Amino acid sequence: MKKVTTIARKKNTKLTVARSDAVLDAILERVANGESLNKICSEPNMPARKSMYVWLKADAVLRASYELAIAMRAEKMAEEIVDLADECPPIDKETGKMDSAWVTWQKLRVDARKWTISKLLPKKYGDRLSVEADVKTSGDEYLEMLSRGARMYGIQVVGCDEHKLP
Repeated sequence: MKKVTTIARKKNTKLTVARSDAVLDAILERVANGESLNKICSEPNMPARKSMYVWLKADAVLRASYELAIAMRAEKMAEEIVDLADECPPIDKETGKMDSAWVTWQKLRVDARKWTISKLLPKKYGDRLSVEADVKTSGDEYLEMLSRGARMYGIQVVGCDEHKLP
């Protein structure tokens, strides 16, 4: 009979990192400089993302500081868009043409940043919807609609004719 051995995989657990001003300041600074909370919290000496969310939920001052750091990250991304667009594409030395794969990659980087900042700061960078309506009703039609609505709810209209403005 063959002996079967199994190797237990190490559970992917993180050591608990205590909440401290130094840790929180480091996280907020890195978020403001463009790093994601996911990336920061995956490092060994940082708290788990879940811990950070619990702290944010419980502490209004920390939450406001985190929201400011996110806004700063969005502004940094907006500036990066200009820098990316201003970069000159590399020229292939053999053909003398620009590298189209690089241009596509840069476009993807710009589009990702545009989408992200439109979600992080929608009032400033989000898409603006324009709603226009051209409604043409006469006063008589308007009064008729009001009268019908009033009759639906059993309201008696007093003090005006049905076909004349008051």
